Amino acid sequence: MAEIVDNGERWLSRGRPIHIFEHREGSTPNPHSHRFDELVVVLGGRGEHVTDTERYALEAGDAFVVAPGNSHHYEDVSGLVIYNILYYKEYLPFGLFEEGLPGYQAFFELEPAMRAAHGFSSHLRLGTERLGKVVELVESIRLEAAARQPGYWPMVVAKFLELVVHLSRQYALGDSPKGRELVNLDALLAHMRRHCERPLTLDGLAERSGMSKSSLNRLFLKAVGKSPVDRLIEFRVERAKALLEDLSLNIGEVAARCGFEDSNYFSRRFRLSTGLSPRTYRGRLR
Repeated sequence: MAEIVDNGERWLSRGRPIHIFEHREGSTPNPHSHRFDELVVVLGGRGEHVTDTERYALEAGDAFVVAPGNSHHYEDVSGLVIYNILYYKEYLPFGLFEEGLPGYQAFFELEPAMRAAHGFSSHLRLGTERLGKVVELVESIRLEAAARQPGYWPMVVAKFLELVVHLSRQYALGDSPKGRELVNLDALLAHMRRHCERPLTLDGLAERSGMSKSSLNRLFLKAVGKSPVDRLIEFRVERAKALLEDLSLNIGEVAARCGFEDSNYFSRRFRLSTGLSPRTYRGRLR
């Protein structure tokens, strides 16, 4: 069956980056993908979530994210009631959560990447009370959007971010073995981001994670899409972008403050990541 690609322009835009549907008996026989992220919360009933390669049984309390570009649909539904929360991540301040919110990367980024390998065993399962809290938060978003009072979009975004924090915290408290593995990886990534200027090594990261170097490398490649060393360099380049705004620092000082001992190597990696030399990047900032 041909895939239907929906770009979300009917519901989402830069100024309105969030939209919520409540589906009842939400069978969608046609596979489809989209450019936005989709947060799915199962309120009741049952069904199967089907992708190109897997199918997963759903029940009340299941919560998970469908990443952009992933074809999916629902089959064999019976009384299935779900929230579909669509959002353009690039238009929302998700950078607030990349440091200091345990469970955020694990739930919103790592679990979708590892879903096939884990067989859906690391997704979030909410009990009745915890599901009730999520419903309360989602309904407050829907009511705010429907009321259209002055300033309602900033309030919708604020309430959605509260939902993100709540789900991240719930995921961090989970006890499934595969989920704990992702929470630990989340913590390691946060440590790498916070301390990227330090001489972090693969040996040290493996020791911190309690894994062998080969196991850590395999997990990174599956869940993050790159090696620990490459991700560390990306963190350093991200920090360099911010430091280049400080004109009192020369290029060598920026390199050193980001953990690059050699300014020439720093320039090569920066150009590889951004397509620009650090000097040209700084010039465009001006």
